Amino acid sequence: MGCLCGRQSVVIQGQKFHLIRQIGEGSFSYVFEARDTADNHLYAIKKMSCHTNEEEKRAQDEVENYQRFSHPSLVSLLYHEQMQYNPNSHVTSINGSLQDAFDKQTKFTTRVLLDLFLNVCEGVRQIHEKGMAHRDLKPSNIMLLNHSHTVILDFGSMTPASILMTTRSEAQQWQDWAEENCCVQYRAPELFHIETNSLITEKTDIFSLGGILYACCFGKGPFDDVYSRGDSVALAAASGRIELPVQSTTYPSNVIDLMLAMLQTEPDRRPSIIKIINIKLTKIVLDATQGTINDISQQLINLLKQYCTKTNTLQIQNIVLPINDSLNISTKSINIKFHYLKHLIVNECDGRLFPIIFSLAPCLTILSVTGPLLLKYFLKIPPPNTSYLIHIKTLELNCMQMDRQNRLNRLLNNLPTLFPYLEHVTVDINPKLYVDLRIIKTILDIFIKLISLKIQRTSKYILDKYTQDDRQVRNYFEIHSYRLNHSETYEIICKDSQLEIWL
Repeated sequence: MGCLCGRQSVVIQGQKFHLIRQIGEGSFSYVFEARDTADNHLYAIKKMSCHTNEEEKRAQDEVENYQRFSHPSLVSLLYHEQMQYNPNSHVTSINGSLQDAFDKQTKFTTRVLLDLFLNVCEGVRQIHEKGMAHRDLKPSNIMLLNHSHTVILDFGSMTPASILMTTRSEAQQWQDWAEENCCVQYRAPELFHIETNSLITEKTDIFSLGGILYACCFGKGPFDDVYSRGDSVALAAASGRIELPVQSTTYPSNVIDLMLAMLQTEPDRRPSIIKIINIKLTKIVLDATQGTINDISQQLINLLKQYCTKTNTLQIQNIVLPINDSLNISTKSINIKFHYLKHLIVNECDGRLFPIIFSLAPCLTILSVTGPLLLKYFLKIPPPNTSYLIHIKTLELNCMQMDRQNRLNRLLNNLPTLFPYLEHVTVDINPKLYVDLRIIKTILDIFIKLISLKIQRTSKYILDKYTQDDRQVRNYFEIHSYRLNHSETYEIICKDSQLEIWL
């Protein structure tokens, strides 16, 4: 990719275009950014070199696939022409691809990211409703028109949605075809090894979409590192293990859950494109660096009025309030209740805003929060009134930024005081720190409603200053935990920097 040396031009059906730079490359084609000399608008031109009758038919099939659709989320075919030495060209307005954005380390806000992804899904729905599958969805095949709209490119690998492999030779033929036409980092597991009598469906696109959503969140695909190391992407995709970066806690849990559902190894377990679109992916984000309590409270109320029926998740971040500020807003405004909201994500926020948030959203039961924030605002002396936290049943606690063991221990020791009725607890701990097993045993025994406890990111477990291995950790809880001794069933998993206890 890069600029073209000199000014090259191409004429398609009487329209002259100056080629600016190459912006994409496939197995059989090149895509260029070009400018129309008549209206000065930017377009994309795809050149395909056809040296055989088979390659010419492939190009004609792609033209027919473009002509099947007319939707703002799918690329429009404006012109096409077959020329000697200059084969068909497809043109549409563009502004770079998703892959370009990732290469530039562009950071989308969560709202923009999800708007873009759902826009891609709308295009895929059009394809699936016509009984077709794209088969090569990847970031470089998704062009950005602006920060809220995308179009899907490259219909050259499109096939009927369902293909039954009736013979071994047919299965091998399609496997070879997938090797040549489907991007390896975003290829569904069932396309790496196709069995006789198996049915390949449009769910291959769903797996690719899961990889694209992962890349939108984290700037790279789930198997990019595997590919870069030269390891087997086929084995990685088939294993079903998707590693989530630390920043995964930045996004609503339903977004991560949907991503993982789309990346299931079994096609039947992946959601349909209709189900994906109907899931409430968006979240309300209040992001303000400074302002009075009144200003920010009113911003929050206005946002909730506008979006609360579209999502159950609220994210608060980067809120700074004046030191001596106090709330002076009408009682009528504060008495408004938004019962749809269930999940609160807090990255950085002044604790004085919490009573207002919980008053406006009394049905919040899931809290994703950072450890430093809890220490700073809820465990200070004298402690503030935190009675509104008793309704929280699921706590996702990110302590990755904590680098002092005494602070971590203090926070974990005080969890039962802050959240007495927790049912699910997940704590991400800085790998430099350790887990005191006595503290975890206390949490197990005190939380009478606890169903699951997960400690992630660290593999250091300490008991009386001695490091414990995985077997010793399990033995300790089984022998000393009152709760486990009185549970009919339980499960302890301790491996790969993760401790899970299920009751």
